Amino acid sequence: DIALNASTTDGKANAAVTYSDVTAPKVTSFTSTSADGTYGKSSGVNITANLSEAVQSGSQFQVTLGTTDVVVLTAGSSGTTLSGTYVVGSGDSSNDLSITSFSTNYNDGSSTNYVTDLFGNKMTSTSLPVGQNLNNNENIVIDTLPVFAVDSNSGVAGDNPTLGQNDGNTQADAGDTLLFQFTEAVSNRSTVDTAISSGDAKGTTSWSSDYKSLTVTLGA
Repeated sequence: DIALNASTTDGKANAAVTYSDVTAPKVTSFTSTSADGTYGKSSGVNITANLSEAVQSGSQFQVTLGTTDVVVLTAGSSGTTLSGTYVVGSGDSSNDLSITSFSTNYNDGSSTNYVTDLFGNKMTSTSLPVGQNLNNNENIVIDTLPVFAVDSNSGVAGDNPTLGQNDGNTQADAGDTLLFQFTEAVSNRSTVDTAISSGDAKGTTSWSSDYKSLTVTLGA
């Protein structure tokens, strides 16, 4: 017992202790130690896989992200987590980063490393954990795409604003409005406002609440 008293009722002689485990480890959730938020080009985002049991140090496998990028996750020590870093590339985009698939191992070109528990059982399941994907547990947005003006008439990328007439003619002149719509919220609004107010048209600006639309009222 915990006071170091020997058992007097167990008649079994000293024997070797044996263990038996035939259950393979499996992924129970995907998380991240990176903060929720928006990440741009060259940013690093942690990807962590949590497993059902401890695995051996050096265990590795690959995950494919919703951006189609592939990240290798590694167990830095014996334990229930493997992690890796996703470096955001040019053109990557995701409203809520998720894992779309994963393998059970990683081949570095010279050898294959598996996800193996402490008793030698290798991971075999590649089923995504229901309700425990990365996008279920985190809110990570990937945005490397520039803001585009959208043609107000066709809805496709372009730079044709909608002209609002104040005087009934067909010319864009003082008092008329130009409506610009964008593919996403504009962040450098003060720069845009300054450029318009100090330009030849001496216009005034009004932004929509989501900052995706800009109405310019033309000055003299």
